[in-house]
Amino acid sequence: MVAKPRTPKVNQKRDKQAPSEPRDNTREAIDLIVTVVVLVLLIKSILIEVFVIPTGSMATTLLGYNKMIPCPQCGHEFEVNFSKQANPEEENPESITGCQCPNCRLFIELLPQDSPVPLGQGQEQ
Repeated sequence: MVAKPRTPKVNQKRDKQAPSEPRDNTREAIDLIVTVVVLVLLIKSILIEVFVIPTGSMATTLLGYNKMIPCPQCGHEFEVNFSKQANPEEENPESITGCQCPNCRLFIELLPQDSPVPLGQGQEQ
């Protein structure tokens, strides 16, 4: 009796689990770039509000109620924002009692006559 040589059986399960063709790196890079651009545009439009003042006509409106205050120590003049105090639309107005010179860092106490309060209804001149 002569033995027949055995032919190795191919494991079909192993062939099914074999790695597929390698993915195209160029397509993955394009997908990544498109995803990043879309996310950046969404975040920019939702979270960050960017506005540009094309002319100087709206600048004073956006700055609010300001007054130039001279520093008694160094003489530097700078603007102080009084919007919290002088804006008639402010629900809880706050009294501005002082400021700090940006040049010499001196704290300056403001007197009531230094505060610009616009004349509105019910106020005397």
